[in-house]
Amino acid sequence: MDATIDLTTASGRIWDVVVVGAGVAGATAAIGIARRGASVLLVDRKAFPRDKVCGACLNNDAVAGLKALGVLEPIMRAGALPLGAYELRSGLRSVTLDLPGGLSISRRAMDAVLVEQAIAAGCEFLSGVTLRVDSDSPATGGGEGEYRQLSDPAGNVALRGRIVVMATGLASDQHIPQPQMQVVAKPESRVGFGISTSNYPRAYREGTIYMAVAANGYVGASRTEHGQLNIAAAIDRQALRGESAAAVCGAILRESGFPVSEEMLDGTWRGTTTLTRRRQNVACERLFVVGDAAGYIEPFTGEGMAWAIRGGRSVAPLAAAAAKRWDASYVKRWGIATEDLVITQQYWCHAFARTLRYPKLVRGLLRVVNVAPSLGQFVVRQINRERQHDMFDHWPGDGASSRSC
Repeated sequence: MDATIDLTTASGRIWDVVVVGAGVAGATAAIGIARRGASVLLVDRKAFPRDKVCGACLNNDAVAGLKALGVLEPIMRAGALPLGAYELRSGLRSVTLDLPGGLSISRRAMDAVLVEQAIAAGCEFLSGVTLRVDSDSPATGGGEGEYRQLSDPAGNVALRGRIVVMATGLASDQHIPQPQMQVVAKPESRVGFGISTSNYPRAYREGTIYMAVAANGYVGASRTEHGQLNIAAAIDRQALRGESAAAVCGAILRESGFPVSEEMLDGTWRGTTTLTRRRQNVACERLFVVGDAAGYIEPFTGEGMAWAIRGGRSVAPLAAAAAKRWDASYVKRWGIATEDLVITQQYWCHAFARTLRYPKLVRGLLRVVNVAPSLGQFVVRQINRERQHDMFDHWPGDGASSRSC
């Protein structure tokens, strides 16, 4: 996918909004902001399409968010597959539950579609550029008002935006140097690994999320477009001492009774930094942080992308309004909104992530769910239910009816 603008041209103007990071949260935000008439530059350090570690699953809430944004149909055309079942195994115990909807699609395909939709909405797209927010207070551009500056790794001012939305993912510490906005990672947090492969046992069927739980971590797998199997894992760091990610993931799958072939694990595994982390603040003057960069919890069945879509949709009306007239109250309001719309919803996953560290407990719960499957179905419905909020389309104070922030 080609960029629509070069850095020299992009640096010659002050943008209403610069969105840094063209993943799910960044592209979703860019689409919503551009549709509100703002000039938007969407920037990413990678060339697109690109692969990314992810479970490749969209739950009902994520699907509903994409539909509300008007981008679900092109994602379906890109090869998204319907999900209908969830199979969880630990040791000799297993349970299969019905999923109330959901889709599987690789991040390579999905993110490319979202960037295309952002361009169609009026955004300019710039790739292959790494940026960080200048630590200085917003600069003043004569009659053009205040703006934020973004610099390249050498410290040269590269871009200017009246508002900056940072959606730089988990490894975003170096992009936002402001001391009050530092990231605090859980010291016991697991790290993520993933691979996509076309060589795997055919027991892995379309429409099912497979998850294996063991003492060293858990591994999820699901079929995606073009006959690929996406494998994603959360692994204890000490388990990787002297072992490769492929070896650890293979051992977890085998221990849980899933079929494993050598070809299935052969290839380039991609990794992440620590998964569970929290940013001290998610906004400061003319700067909003959204998506995984705002904070993350080990996901369970597609919640990560739902959080990103929810954050991108909700920041769009705020960023568009702030570009027209900055109000210092937006800093606090975005912090409250992030807590309400995303962080409180992550508590479910935090509880599950803690439970998954104890395979004996997981096996006990699987035994209970096999006896009372309605209990398991209730939990799955809670995780997958669509969540609605007025902030996705209107910000409190813009004349819409919504809860006050």
